[in-house]
Amino acid sequence: MKDAMVTAPRDSRERRVTVRDVAAHAGVSQATVSQVLSGSRPVAEETRARVLAAVQELGYRPNHFARALRQQKSHTVAIVVPNITHVTYPMVARGAGEILGPLGYQVALYDTNGLRATEKQIVRTLTDRMVDGAIVFGYPLAPSDARMLQESGVAVVNGSPGSESSPLWDTVQVDETAALRYLTRTLAARYDGPIAYIGGPSGHNTAPRREAGFRAGMQDLTLATDPRLTTSAPYTWAGGRSALTAMLEAGLRPRLVVCANDMIAIGAIAAAREYGLDVPGEVAVSGYDNIDAAEMAVPPLTTVEASPFEQGRAAARLLLERMTDTYRGPARHLTLSAEPVIRASA
Repeated sequence: MKDAMVTAPRDSRERRVTVRDVAAHAGVSQATVSQVLSGSRPVAEETRARVLAAVQELGYRPNHFARALRQQKSHTVAIVVPNITHVTYPMVARGAGEILGPLGYQVALYDTNGLRATEKQIVRTLTDRMVDGAIVFGYPLAPSDARMLQESGVAVVNGSPGSESSPLWDTVQVDETAALRYLTRTLAARYDGPIAYIGGPSGHNTAPRREAGFRAGMQDLTLATDPRLTTSAPYTWAGGRSALTAMLEAGLRPRLVVCANDMIAIGAIAAAREYGLDVPGEVAVSGYDNIDAAEMAVPPLTTVEASPFEQGRAAARLLLERMTDTYRGPARHLTLSAEPVIRASA
């Protein structure tokens, strides 16, 4: 009987991919890889892309614990939003993560639920946990909160309309007024008949800017705004359905309904159909945000692409320069354009 062949068990632990491996794969120096991963110095975009591709292909994972001890940084970024269930904010987080993730940062999402007490509590939590940066999105950051974060060494970017006047932080926002002005002017020129506007709730910081855009678009065409056809609603399907139902029950028949967001618009379409009105044959409807449901609505919804993914990417770039001290200058205020998306509803 032949002796059975005995083989030594293989070490199941694979060798950790190192910065040297990434540098060799990308054809750059180890210093260049470190600069790309830390953001400590500007690197040519082509070189940066090559390094990040090597990171992905080799499965390189930075040693966060060792780096944190060495640099006194947590490599964690917080994204603070007023409503985690709103479809816009996860897209912001994804955009920021696309920039920060390959550089070794962890992104954590915090929900204030629109409550001032929760905002203050989260700020205290972020300072206690020593996050490197925070992107506050969807509501104006309180100056006291900004100071507390910055005094704790936390870099801050605010992504909210109305925040661009502060010298305390960098901002990223979309010109909502210009976007709704252009869309209103474009659509109102197409339709003869009364034009309605269903805006957002009065307490929401986006509501006045979007309504200002609607009114400016009407003025561009020298059209009067009918107060009976101008109302506000929660940014929800039920809010839009209720608002248009109230107009229809009052005997009002708008030919075009401009809505402050997509959920309001989809609710308004539901109300029109319940009254036997064809959309867009008898009443046209438009929204704002271009959420996924807008394209799936029946008929597909005309809206405005606010690009939350790109807002997240832009905010992350500004934040990265603050966290790595590659920019120490005065507050920067970046305004992105929002493009109309014309579909079948208007």
